[in-house]
Amino acid sequence: MNRTPSFVSFFIASLVLVAVSIVSCSDSASVVDAAASTSKAQKTAEWLVERSISRWKLVVAAQKDPSKWIDAYDYEMPEVRRHETLGLFLDGKEKFHYDSPTRPSVLLIDGDDAYLQVDCTWLAFMHPVVAKNDPGHQELMEMLEVWHWSEGDWYMEGPPRERRQFFVDNPDLAAKSDTYLEGK
Repeated sequence: MNRTPSFVSFFIASLVLVAVSIVSCSDSASVVDAAASTSKAQKTAEWLVERSISRWKLVVAAQKDPSKWIDAYDYEMPEVRRHETLGLFLDGKEKFHYDSPTRPSVLLIDGDDAYLQVDCTWLAFMHPVVAKNDPGHQELMEMLEVWHWSEGDWYMEGPPRERRQFFVDNPDLAAKSDTYLEGK
């Protein structure tokens, strides 16, 4: 009868060791993956554009797989994520989709801040007001994105508070921006 508890104890101990090994390996793999992606990060316009394109791929893919919004949330600036929970970020995302983003154009990199222009189609098919009055509504969105170098990578901060004021303050960039119009 002593053999049964020993066998059970040995079996349970073996399972625990296997579980710990699996967790250790998966943690090691994620650490390696994280190290590989951060080692690629550079404070350059090329890397900034690549980050923006990767984020936009997730945003567009979210139309078919809404879980992609969670991956897109990881591109939000860490300081923003501390104040805007995932729940707040996801709120209302099911009511619209983005499609066909243009290649991001770097307008300015100023220290740790960068400004990109991306145009895309906004489809507001489930927005309560738009769906009632104009089902299938879509429009070209001329987006100005603010990115910030933080914690060793570029992260999206969001749009500037005042798009028009940004171009008033940076008139040389208004000429570079192919979608800026004085009235916007």
